[in-house]
Amino acid sequence: MNNNKRYLRLKRLLNPSSIVFVGGAALEPVIGYTRALGFDGSYHVVNLRRKRLCGIDCVRSATELKSPPDVAFVAVPAAAAIDAVADLARAGVGAAIVNSSGFAETGEAGAILEARLLEAAGKMPLIGPNCPGIASFLDRFGAMLDDMGVSDAKRGVAVLSHGGAYLADITGAERSLPIALIAGLGNQASVSTAELLEVILDDERISAVNLHLESIYEVERLTQCALKAHHKGIPVVVVMAGRSQAGRRAAITHSASATSDTTVASALFERLGFVEVSSASEALETLKMLTLAPAPKGPRMALVTGSGSYSVMGADFAESCGFTLPPLTAETHDLLRPLIPDFLAPGNPLNVATAQFAPDEDQLAIFNCFLADDFDIAVQSLPFLPKNPRHSESWHRSVRMFAAAAQTAGLPAVFVSSTHEGLPKAAREMLIGLGVAPLQGFELGMRAIAHALDRHQRRKRMNPDNMLLPAPPAADLPKSTQLDEADSKELLDEFGIPVPNGRRVSAQAALPDDLGFPVVLKACDTSIPRKSDIGGVSLHLVNAELLNFARMQMIASLQDHGHEARQFLVEESIRGGIAELLVAIRLVANIGFMLTMSIRGAPVEQLNDSVNLLLPCNRDHIGLALARLKLYPTLLGVRGGSAADIESALDTIEALSAFAHSRSDIVEISISPLILLARDHGAIVADALIGIKSH
Repeated sequence: MNNNKRYLRLKRLLNPSSIVFVGGAALEPVIGYTRALGFDGSYHVVNLRRKRLCGIDCVRSATELKSPPDVAFVAVPAAAAIDAVADLARAGVGAAIVNSSGFAETGEAGAILEARLLEAAGKMPLIGPNCPGIASFLDRFGAMLDDMGVSDAKRGVAVLSHGGAYLADITGAERSLPIALIAGLGNQASVSTAELLEVILDDERISAVNLHLESIYEVERLTQCALKAHHKGIPVVVVMAGRSQAGRRAAITHSASATSDTTVASALFERLGFVEVSSASEALETLKMLTLAPAPKGPRMALVTGSGSYSVMGADFAESCGFTLPPLTAETHDLLRPLIPDFLAPGNPLNVATAQFAPDEDQLAIFNCFLADDFDIAVQSLPFLPKNPRHSESWHRSVRMFAAAAQTAGLPAVFVSSTHEGLPKAAREMLIGLGVAPLQGFELGMRAIAHALDRHQRRKRMNPDNMLLPAPPAADLPKSTQLDEADSKELLDEFGIPVPNGRRVSAQAALPDDLGFPVVLKACDTSIPRKSDIGGVSLHLVNAELLNFARMQMIASLQDHGHEARQFLVEESIRGGIAELLVAIRLVANIGFMLTMSIRGAPVEQLNDSVNLLLPCNRDHIGLALARLKLYPTLLGVRGGSAADIESALDTIEALSAFAHSRSDIVEISISPLILLARDHGAIVADALIGIKSH
């Protein structure tokens, strides 16, 4: 257990014995909510003008109290908040929640106020400013401006967000997700999401964590939290906001968040073992799947429905999420045939139709027979009609029999309704009691199951030691100088990375005669952008005469575009290329190196067909990431064509990663492209540019 004083103050913040409220009439709903949660500790109010507020005696200063409260809630204007926080710090208050806005989220003047607020707090941890507050349903305590409801959960999910709206979405949703604790951290001027999460993860009653982030602070600490969550088996589901330009602007004015590069954020979450989703609704369904049912061990799904249309829709969504619905074995098909109505066909999905009204023993026989094949997860979907007593009664019986059959087969069981609204609270609670995850909506339900499978498979592959990142670079990246292609390739060649045999020559020098034709001629000057678009590259030059002519043409073409060609690179042509990869490694502030891979020739941005990994990572992880590309099958050979040398490509990419970490001055490496020859024939860097720190 951490005995650090700041840690202990934050731990006490989540389960205090006393609280002081600072402010006036705005505190009335806050105090009302604290009481509604059942907090039975001591209440105090600091107010300069009132004698009593909400039945509580007021004092003019927190220093007048007999003993320092564990936590304070501050709801006064920004300028007054600074003096209020200073008073709380002098009184020895454990921690402060500053609801007041008007700080860094408003711009430069507000940022100056925020710096003064931090100075006033001294060693006292401060949540906010510009935050809604905190509520622990586990310990019946809360200090929030908004009423987020009351939960009697004894164990559940901790939800951490910048603002309050996301918390309201989660707590107000009719989804039957047990919520243990919610916290809105606002600007995170003092206490970051990672620091509070560090404390929360030590509570054995936390079953999962949901993070809603607008930016990422303290990557090293977040990594340590991920390691702790991994060892304790606590899933972390994250929603990263600010993916659009408008969203990024809104984040700055909402919580002073200069949103992180979401591409980098996604790569970080993958490395940390977090499950990334895109919305509150997807988070809710995913959290239910992760906490209310065992994870599927593989992609083979058995799907039972009560409608032909449900079978079609369910199968479509399942396959789009990466699941397979294996056909029944001949033996199971034949055994199932007499158990279901004559007008139905045995299969997977299995539509039981009117058999859902059959006696319990008949339904159990159907489900036991169906699930006897080799599956990884059992999913049921029936049309639940709560206003129809016959349907409602049969629905409950069918679900119980399906759950019993899944348990007998040793399969995790899930019920997925066709719509979000199609699963009433009583039905959800019954399912939870049966050990069945009640998922709402085909699309989000199937995605939730897919997230659970992906997390299970990633956990099996993960080495916790590899989750840790090297010491991150500073928040401000150094200025860089770009080496030209010849110098870049020389460095790669010295490191043992395959590059073409080539020579640098000046505009007037004799061209080399010791290279094997055909050759390639390139302008070698970093001041010339997109040189191939303006005649700065000439390919497949088969003799010296053509090479000389190409240089003269290139000089003239570049002059026409306002460039003076001084240096050229002549290289032996790479022959026998099967495919081309674009590989980039760049230094990211506060994190380290990120590797990006895509297949050249594809409309990468339109297809969103690129993958990202944080470095260092091993060859296996690079290979798994590469295989996620939509166009990866083209590397395996198309229409009888040769397969590309993927193994050599992985060797080269791993070597590029090692090269980046072998030097202290690398800022960026761009390989455009890495040419893959036929299998067992290698991969060669055709074009390379390296950015190094400027001195």
